[in-house]
Amino acid sequence: MTPYMHPRIGLQPAPWIELAWPAGDAPATLYPSELELYVPLGTDEPVSAVGWRVVRDETLGDVRIFRLTIPAGGEWLVDFHPGPEDKGELVALFHPALGAADRPSATIEDGPPDKSQPDDDGRDPTALYSDWRRMRRDLDDLTAFAITTRSGDGGGGTVTPGATARDTVDVALRRILGRSPDPSDVTGTLAALDRNLAFEESDGVERWVLRPYSVAVQSDTGAGITGRQASLTAFAMQVRDESQPLVDALVPLRPSRHNPSELAAARSGFRRSLDQFAIETGKPAGVLRQRTDVLLEQAGQELCRIGVELGILAKVNEPPIRKYVITATDEEQFTNYGIVRDRFNALVSAYNSFLGGSGPNSLPVGGSGADDRGRQLTQLQRELDLIAEVAEELDGAYLSVDIGPDEREVQPVDENDASGATVQDLVDGARTFPSMEARPLIQDGGTRGVQLLGDRLQVLSKWTEAALHATASTNGGPPSGFRHPRVRVALSKLGDSIQAAADAAEDFDSDGDSQVVAVAPTDN
Repeated sequence: MTPYMHPRIGLQPAPWIELAWPAGDAPATLYPSELELYVPLGTDEPVSAVGWRVVRDETLGDVRIFRLTIPAGGEWLVDFHPGPEDKGELVALFHPALGAADRPSATIEDGPPDKSQPDDDGRDPTALYSDWRRMRRDLDDLTAFAITTRSGDGGGGTVTPGATARDTVDVALRRILGRSPDPSDVTGTLAALDRNLAFEESDGVERWVLRPYSVAVQSDTGAGITGRQASLTAFAMQVRDESQPLVDALVPLRPSRHNPSELAAARSGFRRSLDQFAIETGKPAGVLRQRTDVLLEQAGQELCRIGVELGILAKVNEPPIRKYVITATDEEQFTNYGIVRDRFNALVSAYNSFLGGSGPNSLPVGGSGADDRGRQLTQLQRELDLIAEVAEELDGAYLSVDIGPDEREVQPVDENDASGATVQDLVDGARTFPSMEARPLIQDGGTRGVQLLGDRLQVLSKWTEAALHATASTNGGPPSGFRHPRVRVALSKLGDSIQAAADAAEDFDSDGDSQVVAVAPTDN
């Protein structure tokens, strides 16, 4: 099998790759991670297209076109990132759908992807679309507005042989509107269009994309997929479409001595199993349980393998752990993997409910919402910010009794340690601790940074406790202003705030798997 058109690679307006097949031979979905690129032409070691995204999947007549680009801000995820210096270079491409031995080449060009380029035989590829464009023009004349139809698994209505042009138009309109068209109901037709068409802009191209209100797939006689099977199929496709971009973007949390291809293989196995499951549930003859059970179970197994390779699972079929979750970026990876598992478990539950009995098992989940690091960090940050606010109150309390920074600079917090910290050290330390120490530690060190907060907060707590103890002195002690009730109340409030932050840091450190560990690969 060879591409219908010559592959193309361009630089403007952003790096892009374009492949096209005859519509009947094209893969159901093109996964960028399965595309291998040989740069420069003639090399034997391919680089992957992981990190690229399919931004166009369109059927024009008998040609199926896939276009890939690098998402904004995702350049660091991409193995192959052509630049202006690569213009004119030859790159060979391989995809399983091309055939085992086919490696068509493409010249990196500078122009936009809609620029015409001759095929291998010298034909202008735009000529391939002439029949499609003529058919679309005729349909526009019949309906008074343009309709874009595209083929896909279980998508679109069908018309029985011998149907009239009006029947063809009615089936297409019913797919778009979600109901039979009524020429007299203009208001209802416009409302249905608003509900089913979504505006999108990609690479500077504006278009309206069909988002069907009805997911039922029926012929003109009403036969097809409806009811709970249609609901299950739609949910399976939704889970597939939501999960695959997240899975493609996941990166390991710890180094691995396993074969790097293990992660790519697990990704591919999950995608293909889940994709095939969605296709099988959408067959008009009904769900073949023996086959769909296997496909869904295999998708779950591959998702677990992904978790092991990422360092999120210790072993297959065990709940996720945070052993290697350190920074905010790690937490994002952990969260995205959890989203995929939750979506998958929801699909398993819907599938078992559809069957009316037991089926594949859900994947185990660990902890509860109370263990979420985002919530814990929010609580910790609030407690830390409160320390600075109370420090300002303490500063105001001292000023209200005519004790300024100069007087505080010579007054130790502990009367028995004249060389120790002063009252001004306490005020300044509490005021700047959240922004100058705590926040950078958390931002750069993540969970390890949180573990360092406890001891530092204890130092502030001891200073506050000593200063508060001095306010109760009746025999000598600091000048009377330092023992004023307003100062005593502010010091007590500061001590409570520091202790609350220390407790939040301790709770964060003790929950989950944030203990100090050697960051090294594990055998599974």
